[in-house]
Amino acid sequence: MTEEEFKKLLGKGKDLRGKKSGMLTPLYPLKERRNKNIVWHCLCDCGNECDINARHLDGKHTCSCGCL
Repeated sequence: MTEEEFKKLLGKGKDLRGKKSGMLTPLYPLKERRNKNIVWHCLCDCGNECDINARHLDGKHTCSCGCL
């Protein structure tokens, strides 16, 4: 993904790449939106990958892929 494509997918949202939230590390935003929020493809410390609503990546709502 080029930086231009990344910025287009991100829109006005925050760049969360590499900013850990619990056991999750956001990798890149998806085209998909949930409740008008960006959905991030994340890597969990356990090795699984999952898609999480950006609103839930604050360390309080979603801490892992479900492995906890």
